[in-house]
Amino acid sequence: MLKSIVTGKEASATLIIKDSIDVNGRSLLKAFITTLSRRVDMVYAVCLDCTVERFAKGIPLDVAARLHCLDGYSDPLGWNNQSDCFQYNEDLVEFLQKYIERSHSKIAIVIDSLSKVLQHQTITYVCRLLHRLQSESLVAGIECVQVVTMVHTDLHEAPSLNLIEHVCSTILTLTQSQNPQHTGVCSLLHKKSSGKVWRTMESFTLTDTFELEDVTEVKTAVQRKSESDDTVDPAANLTFNLSLNEKERKARNQVKLPYMYDQTRKTAALSTTGGQGKIFYQPDDADDFDEEDPDDDLDI
Repeated sequence: MLKSIVTGKEASATLIIKDSIDVNGRSLLKAFITTLSRRVDMVYAVCLDCTVERFAKGIPLDVAARLHCLDGYSDPLGWNNQSDCFQYNEDLVEFLQKYIERSHSKIAIVIDSLSKVLQHQTITYVCRLLHRLQSESLVAGIECVQVVTMVHTDLHEAPSLNLIEHVCSTILTLTQSQNPQHTGVCSLLHKKSSGKVWRTMESFTLTDTFELEDVTEVKTAVQRKSESDDTVDPAANLTFNLSLNEKERKARNQVKLPYMYDQTRKTAALSTTGGQGKIFYQPDDADDFDEEDPDDDLDI
């Protein structure tokens, strides 16, 4: 499922990567940028956690040609009056609208990361921001294919993170892998457009060019226990026999239950007779019926 989400085979309007001090999610974020550059005309990345140069370091040239990094790190508080830097007191949607080229037809938005915005804005603003980015058209005639962002879980309380997850369609929670050859383990929760919720845990490896490889499912202790329970025969050590042999199984399958209709019973139930129905009425002795005055018994 992780590979389908990253490559875009499984649609996801708003995706959030939850990392921590143990596992940095920027490499996985760049993996999304790599695949998005092949699907859209331009990827707009707002750099809030580091400088533009540091964020773009290591990205291949063909990907960098379709990547436009916007500065949000050098002067976020407006002390140096840098007009080209995003500031926390301004609207991020309006800031993006100033730089999106009108010649594009499809774009993608990447925010690195929401933690900086959460430290200076309310959780209501952040949830509304994500909702606006996925529901509104930033520029008329330009489709925003996907919004990918990241948040550092060890900097925020659980209620705030739960509200952000409610707005997003896909949540990727990163943890360390016990296998040193793997980059990390991703706990994935994906809300499909049909309403079905998909949960899985997969380990992955990222190459130097941020390509996703070796995606394998990681089974939890509960899943391993359920699989071991399925292999145990509960009727193995009983003093009486609960199972059927082949002869008994054939005899049971040939029994016609009273509520089951075979072809013979269906034909008999649906067939119509040629006779006519008649109603016979025999009056009781207590009946007082006068043929000349049928309403004689009425008290009028």
